[in-house]
Amino acid sequence: MVFNHPLPTKTENEAFYSHQYRRQYKKTTIPKKRHHYRYARQVIGQVLHYPAAYKKASKILDIGAGSGEFCALMSAMKKNVQAVEPTKSYAEYIRQTFGVSVFAGQIDDFKTTEKFDFVRLNHVLEHMIQPIQQLVRIREMMHDNAILHIEVPDFKEYCRLKSPGRIFHYGHIYNFDNYTLRATAAKAGFAAVYTVSNTSIYFKKCPPFELEHDENNAQDNFDAFNRNFQGLNTSVQNRFAKLVRRIISILQEQFFVVTSGNPQSIIENQAKHLRKLLDI
Repeated sequence: MVFNHPLPTKTENEAFYSHQYRRQYKKTTIPKKRHHYRYARQVIGQVLHYPAAYKKASKILDIGAGSGEFCALMSAMKKNVQAVEPTKSYAEYIRQTFGVSVFAGQIDDFKTTEKFDFVRLNHVLEHMIQPIQQLVRIREMMHDNAILHIEVPDFKEYCRLKSPGRIFHYGHIYNFDNYTLRATAAKAGFAAVYTVSNTSIYFKKCPPFELEHDENNAQDNFDAFNRNFQGLNTSVQNRFAKLVRRIISILQEQFFVVTSGNPQSIIENQAKHLRKLLDI
């Protein structure tokens, strides 16, 4: 497992996510409208990978709700949705803008006697200080036939695509690949049922187990990092292409925002699109 050292303390982690995280990484304390469009489209893409899991879910828990697009879309699909979001300004924004029940704080402090049949950890597990222990606790909140979706950044893909020096940052405590994600989930009592990509996997509950050891995985990670560190995966042409794609994406988002209006309208438009795609 590739991880940051030293690990932050619980107090440091709570202080960072309560007030600093969004300012540092998004340069804002409340979501931007273009982000609603961007992330809503990403949510729709996720749903379409494994629609059966979302169709049959009735009680959903979104841990690390971010700017609230998943919660809002699922609520628009008549699902019973609860959310956990550690950044206080974002939690309040989701509550007021989309009317979703949000706990403002860490999952450690979230108390509930309810059982959920779908739990979402979208780019969240890498931020947790004790991922196995956290997954064990999340497992206790799930029905026996519930589904857990975990998506995290792919360390090897980061090494391939990121510029040297831009792989690691304070927020991502753990840097998963396919093997370490599945191995972590296995120790907490989860087995993969549907794989979208190396680090986007749907899991079901099972007795905890040890994944068969992969002797080559550590060396593969070292090799991937060394190629990145030496600048072997980047070029001026690649960086220029990434910049052009980013500019085009931002322009498209801005156009949609101007024509769509407020955040509620953006989500409702995307919800209509999703219902059409799912034929419901």
